[in-house]
Amino acid sequence: MGTRRDVVAIDADDTLWHSQNHFDDAQDQIVELLSPWATPDEFADSLLAIERDNIPYYGFGVKSFILSSIEAGIELSAGSIDPATIAAMSSVGKALLDHPVDLIDGVVETLTVLADDYRLVAVTKGDLRHQRTKFERSGISAHFEHIEVVEDKNPAVYQRIAIQLGVEPHRMTMVGNSLPSDVLPALEAGLRAIHVPYDRIWSYEAHVDAPDHVESVDSFRDLVELLTGQMAS
Repeated sequence: MGTRRDVVAIDADDTLWHSQNHFDDAQDQIVELLSPWATPDEFADSLLAIERDNIPYYGFGVKSFILSSIEAGIELSAGSIDPATIAAMSSVGKALLDHPVDLIDGVVETLTVLADDYRLVAVTKGDLRHQRTKFERSGISAHFEHIEVVEDKNPAVYQRIAIQLGVEPHRMTMVGNSLPSDVLPALEAGLRAIHVPYDRIWSYEAHVDAPDHVESVDSFRDLVELLTGQMAS
């Protein structure tokens, strides 16, 4: 069990609420729009390559995804894609931005218990406006002392957040679904890290295996027993 001096930092997308499944649904819609020019696999390969190039410019999130998808459509169609299809792709992105927040099972109950023993902060990456809007819609913002939206997650970012919160890195635990974003850089920064796997993995972050020493739980609810010694109700 921790003390109120200890910090638990928690990722948002696919840790607090479902996200990747909504992106997958949006990608399926775009694949259908681009079916005159490409197969699903051709689009997926093109999109991934373009996202790798574009993320340093656009960052993470829906807007980056849609801009990269449109670029992939232009590339795959050899420039013959029509304005109506591009407009339809843009509409897919707007619908994704407006999608209701779908909390993962057990999140509210778990945050309520953890808040008795820890300072809770959220650390997520993506579009600042969209992420803050999702927190507002989620109804769980009050559980967090601080919400940090970052451009990327790396050891320097985690160390900066620890300094900002006035806590030694070893007194801070990062919780999240992503090994390359939430777990490995947090460990490198001297934090404790707990992996909460999600049943879908973004292709950009796939093919990263968990080292043997990484702590992991099967579900968000299981954090209660791991961090407080209590059984989740």
